[in-house]
Amino acid sequence: MRRLPVAALQGLCILGAIACQAEPPPAPSQPAPAPAESRPVPSQPAGGPATEQKPAPAPQDGAPAGAYEETPAGTPSEMMLAAVNRERTLAPPLSADPLLAAVVQEYVDDLSRRGVLPSGDVSQRLIDRLNERGYKAYRVVISFAQIGGEFGPAIDRWKRGDRGTFQRLEHPELRDFALGVGAIHDHPLYVAVGAVRQQAHYAAETADLRGDLERLRQDELRRVNARRAESRRAPLQRHPSLDLVAQSYAEDMLKRGFYGHFSPEGEDVSDRVRAARYLYRKVGENIASGQTSVASVMQGWIESHDHLENLLDRDFQEIGIGFAAGPSADGSYSSLWVQVFGQPR
Repeated sequence: MRRLPVAALQGLCILGAIACQAEPPPAPSQPAPAPAESRPVPSQPAGGPATEQKPAPAPQDGAPAGAYEETPAGTPSEMMLAAVNRERTLAPPLSADPLLAAVVQEYVDDLSRRGVLPSGDVSQRLIDRLNERGYKAYRVVISFAQIGGEFGPAIDRWKRGDRGTFQRLEHPELRDFALGVGAIHDHPLYVAVGAVRQQAHYAAETADLRGDLERLRQDELRRVNARRAESRRAPLQRHPSLDLVAQSYAEDMLKRGFYGHFSPEGEDVSDRVRAARYLYRKVGENIASGQTSVASVMQGWIESHDHLENLLDRDFQEIGIGFAAGPSADGSYSSLWVQVFGQPR
């Protein structure tokens, strides 16, 4: 009997925001087990743009005119980047990214021609365009405002009018920044984008995992057997042949850019185990993609009925553990996890 459940998938996280909107959108939920082909949907920002221009605040008594404006002179992009980085006191400063800037400006030019503001569906076009141009994004934060007047004082009104916008741009994982400038119905439109590439995200998140595979395997085995002990199951032992099968399959999925229990050649776990000359009565397999810690992948498997059946199966006595992370065939980055269970003859 083989158990071939579908694994959990963690994907792109997209946040949306509207300047001058008081309430920030709900935080994204934690990833749940889902089919490999599922695709997250970008959240739609609530509310609408500011339609009335607010006058610049008067200086306080004794303060020189314009004292509220802390933004140094420069291009709108430079001024906005400086303003955002001043707020990122607990996170690394963002950097201007030429590719991100080019795509964001094309996106804003398109919005201006069509006379529409960013929304969930429209923002997905930006994500798709980034991917097409080679910027493989893991997380993207989009914020926009329609504010008139000189841009320096406008940034101050933007920041005070919607503090939540800047807080989202302070997300510690973001690394790159771009500002697109356009106009809709003669009203200036500014779209600020913070992003982090998949490469940067997975490199940081999986550095320790990729550096010590044996420690990862020991940690995962400990968690597997702890869960089996809760259900009064005998502990599993690692088998070198099953370790080899699991590791080879994780690396193959990553290298060739596929995901599933069947390889492109149609082979499943039983075929892979037989090729490794492991004699068995019963085998099973759990796979997962995108998780960046042993704790998160184990939690996903434990919360999935089919995966948990494999983990707690009384017949299984041995296990193999595999993990691979890095760039895939299509240029995207991911992490692949494989467990192979066996009941030897």
